[in-house]
Amino acid sequence: AFDKPTYLRDINKGFGIVAETPIPAGLPYFNPELKPLPYDVKKAAEYFKKAWGGKLWEVGFQLDLTYNTGNEVREQTMKLLAESISSISPKFKVQARGVEWATFVNQNNQHMLPILYIGWGADFADPHNFIYTYMYRTGQYAVNCGYSNPEADRLIEQGLAETDPAKRKAIYYRLQDIWQQDMPGIMLHQP
Repeated sequence: AFDKPTYLRDINKGFGIVAETPIPAGLPYFNPELKPLPYDVKKAAEYFKKAWGGKLWEVGFQLDLTYNTGNEVREQTMKLLAESISSISPKFKVQARGVEWATFVNQNNQHMLPILYIGWGADFADPHNFIYTYMYRTGQYAVNCGYSNPEADRLIEQGLAETDPAKRKAIYYRLQDIWQQDMPGIMLHQP
């Protein structure tokens, strides 16, 4: 339900390239063959209809997409996503809501924000730095979004310890596949 082409062109003004998984292009074991998930509200509606055994579609929901005030890119991005999701069903009440940075950080740390726009910069040039943060059960963003996948955890531990480049590549390629299957978050762009 996220219109990434519009985001990249109109909101991010072309200052970035598409990102499909947490591993950025340019790092070892980035998979350049990954296909982007298309913007398809009909397909999104199919998933919403299946959520919670159909109850979500029947009952609907209300959701605030929070961003920190003063950040126009984050504001416009959340509005784009809110409009897209809201267009799927009149029972989906989604709005973008700005809060001060201190409130944003506090609510994020308390896991009160079901969807948020945040970034991550590399501490070191290895895919582990990104995959751990976004996919490992104790990684900052995995914890924030409640993501947990035992296979991903096992592979992340193996990838960190593995010294054979071919074996590491297989591990990180599989982790990128898992990301696209589970989709715990929307990777927007990399600079």
